[in-house]
Amino acid sequence: MITVEEKLKLFTKLVYDKIEKENQTEIDKYNSEYGNIIDEKKKEFEKQAEKMDSEKMKEIDKKKNQIISRAKVEEQKLLLQKKKEIFDEAVEEIKNYSKEFTNSEDYKELFLKSLKESMEDLKESKNISFYVIENDRDKFKKTIAEMYPDTNFKIDVDDNLIGGFTVQDEDNNIKIDMSLMSKIESSKEVIGEKLYSMLH
Repeated sequence: MITVEEKLKLFTKLVYDKIEKENQTEIDKYNSEYGNIIDEKKKEFEKQAEKMDSEKMKEIDKKKNQIISRAKVEEQKLLLQKKKEIFDEAVEEIKNYSKEFTNSEDYKELFLKSLKESMEDLKESKNISFYVIENDRDKFKKTIAEMYPDTNFKIDVDDNLIGGFTVQDEDNNIKIDMSLMSKIESSKEVIGEKLYSMLH
């Protein structure tokens, strides 16, 4: 026979089992619902984190590209500046060489050849002005007079010249530039192209 004590224990166990079962159902329901919420929130946070990382990477890439772009612009600027420096130095060296060249026999030959060419264009002219460097005025004045005895001419010094001459028909206002400076100026484009091709 079951005693009262045993019945009480059995009842208590049944009550506990019921409470545990009912509570477990609620716990399972809570865990299920809450767990889903947690998972969803976790996924949401992960997506936000990925988005933030993606945005950060985009921002980093943007800044990196901006820096690279600025560096390329600066590099190009420095390159052009250096090219100009080298070009200017080259032109200056040519000018210095031209000044030394005026003391050579080759220069004398070039001067007289240029003189003949220009006077061929001015053969109808009677009043002509020559502009030369000071050294050439003394060197070529007599030669010009002997070569063109029927021409009325004068020779003046032009301090802007480094060699060669300019000649002007005073009656018809015709000017011909046979100076070394004009030859240098007309050759600048070729000089620049050669220098720049060497720097690439």
